[in-house]
Amino acid sequence: MKNFEKKLRLLYEKMDNAYDKVCKYYGFECKGCTDNCCYTLFFHHTNIEYHYLITAFLKIDLNKQKKIIKKAEKSIEEINLTGSNKRLKNICPLNIDGLCIIYNHRPMICRLHGIAHELQRPQGVVFGPGCEAFTKTAEEKKYFKFDRTEFYIEMAKLEKEFKQIYNINKKFKKTIAQMLIAKRDKLQKEIN
Repeated sequence: MKNFEKKLRLLYEKMDNAYDKVCKYYGFECKGCTDNCCYTLFFHHTNIEYHYLITAFLKIDLNKQKKIIKKAEKSIEEINLTGSNKRLKNICPLNIDGLCIIYNHRPMICRLHGIAHELQRPQGVVFGPGCEAFTKTAEEKKYFKFDRTEFYIEMAKLEKEFKQIYNINKKFKKTIAQMLIAKRDKLQKEIN
């Protein structure tokens, strides 16, 4: 897993650098926003990021882990009641006092969300406008190209390699709350 962690960190570093360039151009700072993306319902699609996130989670103090799991349970209840709305009442379980407790281990979508971007798809280019706070900041500026495509391709290659090595054949689609509960359930089975 260490080799994969290193590769993932390098990919994340590329993402962060590209994201920072765009933010610098627009003069955008993602901070203290009422449209906090930690309330957005994101599904994550890679086993490698799940394992990386859980590695960080397991290093957290046990009492904090228990509180985070309770928050994850509430998030899942909300998702089950409301369906797959994009905006949630409950903040991401890993957000404690307005900050991500595993910030350096946060998944790709958490790193790339919020700014105007594009993605090269077989049927053509898909554009995303960015969050409300970004749009207000950027409205006077000319579009600065932020193409996510290479990051998605690199992540797909890493995921494929990870799944082959660890003999994983199932598709992955979970929220952070679902990831945490899945890990809790697995740990409980190992104990019993």
